[in-house]
Amino acid sequence: MGYKVLYTNGDSWTYGDEITHLTNEVNDDTVRYYNTWPWILSQELNIGVCINEALAGRSNYRIFRRTLDFIFKWVERGKNPKDLMIVIGWTTSERYEIPVENRVGKSTYANLLVNIPLYEKDKYSPEVIKKINQFNDLYYELVDFNKLNDMMILQMKTLRDICKHHEIGYFDFFTLLPDPLKFKLEYGNVFKNLFDKSFMITTTEKNWSLHTNKHPTIETQTKWALELKSFINEYNL
Repeated sequence: MGYKVLYTNGDSWTYGDEITHLTNEVNDDTVRYYNTWPWILSQELNIGVCINEALAGRSNYRIFRRTLDFIFKWVERGKNPKDLMIVIGWTTSERYEIPVENRVGKSTYANLLVNIPLYEKDKYSPEVIKKINQFNDLYYELVDFNKLNDMMILQMKTLRDICKHHEIGYFDFFTLLPDPLKFKLEYGNVFKNLFDKSFMITTTEKNWSLHTNKHPTIETQTKWALELKSFINEYNL
């Protein structure tokens, strides 16, 4: 394949949540980086550089936004698109984000989840937190959950089309959705190169180990990286 850089994005299962809970390491970020599937996959595919932009609790909106920004900057800087491979682990579609001002007046993104406290509260003033919570309550009161997948499909298709246009290696899968096969059936050839099973379902069916709060252990991260490698090689992606 000849890729030089692997870029990945996703939620807590890609970020490596809970991996550091049982260690005494000073630098948790380093421990996570070298023990999650993105790094392990990059080594298995002989790709020298691995960039993992996943964060716990984040939405497909963030995954899409950050990945798109990375692609555009890569191309704008004159880097060879054929050197780049992108692998995305999509999360559940009800998660959302909104741009807001932080404590120092700079724009950032607040992540919204159903019945889960706001992440990184220290970034915002009490007044902004109050307004975010009001927005969060209203959003999840009004949103049509049956339609949320439409935006996810648009995001998926857009990234695939952009990567195809620039000849960037690209592969994606569902991390938490229970039945990816229905997407293949509903959307046909658009998603033919898509796992029939999500990371979560694969882990459950194969009885792979999880931490207390149901995030993959290092062993499970390794097994998933090998699953991805096999699939990527099978389709020559």
